[in-house]
Amino acid sequence: MKPLLPLVLVAALVPGAPAHAAPASPFKVLRKVDGVASRVVMTGAKSGFAFFIGSEPARPIAYRWDGGKWRPSPLPGGFDGAVNLAVEAAASGPDNVWAVRSSVVSTTEGDGPARSGLIRWNGSRWVKGRAFPGVLLEQIAVLGPKNVWVFGTDLRAKKDKAWHYDGRSWRARATAGQEPGYLKVRSGAGRIWAIDWFAGRSLFQWTGARWKSVKIPLPGGASRWKTTSLDVQGRRVTVAFSSQRWTEEGLPLKGESRIASWNGRRWQVEKPGPARGKILQMAVPDGRGGMWALGAGPSALDEKERLYHRTAKGGWKTRVLPFGNLNIAPQDLTRLPGSTRLIGVAGTYLVHEYGRIITTR
Repeated sequence: MKPLLPLVLVAALVPGAPAHAAPASPFKVLRKVDGVASRVVMTGAKSGFAFFIGSEPARPIAYRWDGGKWRPSPLPGGFDGAVNLAVEAAASGPDNVWAVRSSVVSTTEGDGPARSGLIRWNGSRWVKGRAFPGVLLEQIAVLGPKNVWVFGTDLRAKKDKAWHYDGRSWRARATAGQEPGYLKVRSGAGRIWAIDWFAGRSLFQWTGARWKSVKIPLPGGASRWKTTSLDVQGRRVTVAFSSQRWTEEGLPLKGESRIASWNGRRWQVEKPGPARGKILQMAVPDGRGGMWALGAGPSALDEKERLYHRTAKGGWKTRVLPFGNLNIAPQDLTRLPGSTRLIGVAGTYLVHEYGRIITTR
């Protein structure tokens, strides 16, 4: 007698068998990449870069958007096989894209030998920039061809520092306010902004010497809220906040979210409709008065992420991302210039090394 197939398998194999189809993802895959998703930087409707960390050996990988396809963009060597490799990037235009590559050896006693190096896209190819031996660079801001900042830690001197490029040379400056490794830095319209993703402190602006806290009119006071997302598009700054609290046992309590937007003159704070009770990993304006948000519940038992979109008229739409296996797990998202669509890099829930370049359907 032949063994019986499980009922679930029969339903999957037999045509016409009843089944509950998983919701279609709100994202479509533009390109599959053998690497861990790191960063996406868009400089125009027909220009941008997506960065990944490849494996075997570990190495930085870049793809360039030309308006029609994502094509491999070979990077200068120097970091192939590096351990604990990381890539950050920023740009001020299509012919001024910078990326920082860093590597550090971690030991039981803390961070060991480190090295970092800069590369720049000049509009036609990548060229090597300054090397930073003994330094762990973690963030970069590009305000123009002659105005570039990098932030990191000089492990030999055991000091956090900033380095500024004026078009001719680099100069080191002491920093105060925040540890670079805990910051998420973005820049636009001549200003540099950051949030502290580790402690969830408020929004910061770089003064050239220190990180200065920025006051935002949040209900109940700023101490009640933690920052969860930062997006900068020119003068438009968008920050997501959560008031989520946890019990001593680590169980989530009910919380709320807010999205704060700076238009260059004043802050506006909104309740994100159906995403109000979620923790927002992303909030990005759609360029036409609307807003994108990616969020999920705080409990590990409720972990289907949801993509939300608000139109300029105030209507919200919610789409659930399929959870688990090889479904898309977004890592970095931004707006595709000239459209309302999101574009970004992702991994999969099951294998982070299965990189993806994605966009909204």
